[in-house]
Amino acid sequence: MAWEVTLVGVCTFLLVYYVQTTDISNCTYDGALMNCSFYSFREIPNITSLTVPALDISNNKISTITLLDFREAVIDNLKSLNLSHNQISTIYNSSFQKLKNLEVLDLSNNLLHGEDLNTKVFDELEHLKVLNLERNPLKFVRRKTFDYTNLEALEHLDLSHCDIQNLEDSSIDLPRLVDLDLSWNRLQSLKPDALRMMADLEILDLSHNDLTEIRSLFYLPELKTLILDNNGLRHVELSDAVDKFVSKVRVISLRNNEITTLGQDDLPWDLEMIDQIDFTNNPIKCDCKLKWIISSEIIVKKNVTIQCMYPEEVRGANLLKLSDDKLICRTPVLEIMLAIGASVMAVAIIIVVVFCIIALRRRRIRIKKSKDGGGDYTAMYTRDDEDENHRVSISEYTIFTKDGGGKSKG
Repeated sequence: MAWEVTLVGVCTFLLVYYVQTTDISNCTYDGALMNCSFYSFREIPNITSLTVPALDISNNKISTITLLDFREAVIDNLKSLNLSHNQISTIYNSSFQKLKNLEVLDLSNNLLHGEDLNTKVFDELEHLKVLNLERNPLKFVRRKTFDYTNLEALEHLDLSHCDIQNLEDSSIDLPRLVDLDLSWNRLQSLKPDALRMMADLEILDLSHNDLTEIRSLFYLPELKTLILDNNGLRHVELSDAVDKFVSKVRVISLRNNEITTLGQDDLPWDLEMIDQIDFTNNPIKCDCKLKWIISSEIIVKKNVTIQCMYPEEVRGANLLKLSDDKLICRTPVLEIMLAIGASVMAVAIIIVVVFCIIALRRRRIRIKKSKDGGGDYTAMYTRDDEDENHRVSISEYTIFTKDGGGKSKG
């Protein structure tokens, strides 16, 4: 009997557990949205009795998504599915394939990694327009994860805060994509073939990454807004790239980087379409090298924000509102000290060289005189037979021969 009681207890527990984690009786429904958030669901509840345009199952404890097989009426009418703030780490291939009319899918704030996603995960979501994967620890995006063959209608893709360090070639091939958010990742560079076939892209957000320079862009013929804020960029050379690849761009934001100066060929300043360029909070040195900017009628007419950081007397000022006489090039103290040091070293080298030349000439004169038999000098030699040193003085007019004899010139 004891085992029967135990079995009944286990079955009761499982039944209660299942009801607690799948029962939708406590969910609210207003005719447009069924809200099942904050109910500790561990599985996606099976909705069979209602026609639901939008389903919110966020903030639960769901970890795995298998094939979503709702009642046919639900499948046909479901447009929005919110699975954010769960514990999802596994999505089986084709899990969403029956949701053919789904337009919005929110998977943000889960535990998905790059290897958990592939082109089959989003299979047959042919009407999906918005896909949110924000705040998943993806780290990288595999080839053809977001592919036009499955996501042909996708317009908005959010991959922000995903710790992405690498985008593999052809990882995002979405011709109808309008808005791509790659902000708050760890990208240090962009591969030329990572973002392809995005002929309709209008907004590209690459802010808050680790990009240090931008010298090229992708072919984005409809791009209107390019956001490169907070990257540590020290230099940009986008003039040719913009002309060739993003000629319709209107807004370029470069706020909070490490740009210190600007060249006439760095950006397409005269591009007719551009009406806003923002360099706010860069360590811009407003000196004589930037006079060309305030002299340009084209730039002055545009909405260009260049905030001065240096020198101290113009800190915080808008460069375009400064007068010509405020832009002065001064020689830094360090450069002056280095110049003085270099000059002193050069003089010291010259003195040493001159001294060496004079000493060498004197030595040559003494050698010449000794060969001619003239001059006063002192010689040291050793006599083997007496084994003692003798110091011999030779007068100006005396030459001692090898055998000890002497011949006087005096």
